[in-house]
Amino acid sequence: KVALVYIMSDKKSLAAAAVAECIPEEHYHEFVDVLFENQTRWGFSDKTEEILAEYASLNGISKQVARECMVNNSIISEIMGNRQQGITELGITGTPTFVVDDGKVQEKISGAKDFSEWKKYLDVKLAELPETKEKSAEE
Repeated sequence: KVALVYIMSDKKSLAAAAVAECIPEEHYHEFVDVLFENQTRWGFSDKTEEILAEYASLNGISKQVARECMVNNSIISEIMGNRQQGITELGITGTPTFVVDDGKVQEKISGAKDFSEWKKYLDVKLAELPETKEKSAEE
């Protein structure tokens, strides 16, 4: 199972996470890609809210809806609850941190990894799954 959990370190990241929660599912990954590709632009700007609203308007919601999402207490509470859960239950202290749970063992992987490292790691993990072993035995 894979889930994206936001562990924000500042108000700008919280605003970005809140807007991401409002993006329609079919545009979500495009929006998150734009956030990561332009992180220094919006993260160090004094116009972060305007920039995030612009990105949102290109990904399925209006600028006004994006602004409303940034201050929506329900969305912010959910994000902060997930953040706290990540810290207390999973021991996440920074980003990026990936938690791989195969149902038996929960493994934390911290730090950015390139595709080849992830592919090697996931190939090993997938080969260890019972379904994979059964298919191999049948062949």
